[in-house]
Amino acid sequence: MWRVARTEERPTKERIVRAARRLLSAHGYEGTGLKELSETARAPYGSIYFHFPGGKDEVIATAVRDAGRERAAAFAVELSEASPAHAIDALFRRTAQALEDADYARGCVVGTPSLDASTSSEIVRAACDEAFASWIDAIAASLREHGSTRARARELASTVMATFEGALMLARSQRSPEPLLAAGKVMRQVLEEPPAPRPRPSRAAAR
Repeated sequence: MWRVARTEERPTKERIVRAARRLLSAHGYEGTGLKELSETARAPYGSIYFHFPGGKDEVIATAVRDAGRERAAAFAVELSEASPAHAIDALFRRTAQALEDADYARGCVVGTPSLDASTSSEIVRAACDEAFASWIDAIAASLREHGSTRARARELASTVMATFEGALMLARSQRSPEPLLAAGKVMRQVLEEPPAPRPRPSRAAAR
């Protein structure tokens, strides 16, 4: 079994990014401060600026992109091992369980900061948009492989992501897994519907 390094054994830059991800999921952009980040990462305050000269915005943008890449890679694996309907339903159910385990204290590392950074920091907003786009692309690619047209796959993938983030927000507010479980069930039903047959070219167009 792989040995998991303790927080203090990781390189300082990695500890800062990991700590930022944890704080962002709980407090968002405005609620994440560098002093708390330094303490959570167990890193000297000055090391933040050494590794991230752009300060808070650079740290947060880096953390968001890191989380985005990690989740996109996980999506690729999950969607390769199951149908889109089953993989997405499993995502909603896993998130509901994780949320309960965290006592509803932590949300999405990308979604939570996107709420308050969209008008406060362009670099963070762009990082959130980039992460969301990579997740949507992964879902859409799987849907195309299962017969959806490019346009329909994109539409469904965007709907899945919007539903997931909304259900996660509602679940935290209600302190209940039900919004995520209900949304996952509905998304599974939608994704299990067979793709509409592609229109055949008319004889006139074929001439």
